[in-house]
Amino acid sequence: MIEKPMNIKTPSPQQWDAFVLQQPRAHFLQLSAWGEQKSAYGWSADRVALFEDETIIAGAQLLFRPLPLHLGTMAYLPYGGYVTDAALWPALLDAVHRLAKQHGAAFLKWEPGFFFDYDPAQWKFQQSPQRVQPPRTVMIDLTGSDDEI
Repeated sequence: MIEKPMNIKTPSPQQWDAFVLQQPRAHFLQLSAWGEQKSAYGWSADRVALFEDETIIAGAQLLFRPLPLHLGTMAYLPYGGYVTDAALWPALLDAVHRLAKQHGAAFLKWEPGFFFDYDPAQWKFQQSPQRVQPPRTVMIDLTGSDDEI
């Protein structure tokens, strides 16, 4: 159980990347450079983190994109949301929802990624048939000739 008070704030890119890289499920889609790269394609990135003293104990990087017809934005949480203690999930998801609301999100799409040990339905997320990220990865050996590939 978390006993110390938590602060919710936006981490610096350096703080955030250091935290992400310590996570067992670390994914490049949660790195600050990915958020910066997506800005060239109409997305904006924002991060939220729960701090204990000056240490990040939970956090997420969200991507936002305007919806057509001024319907607000789409909030997208790709392969992330990280906690150092499972008891932090409710507090983190509350902070994520507040951040999405600040950005005028009409909805939040969360793809927790592979090796996620929890059912997002317990936090009232609904399964969607549409995915943003491919559900599988195919590795192709590119060392052969064009005909072999």
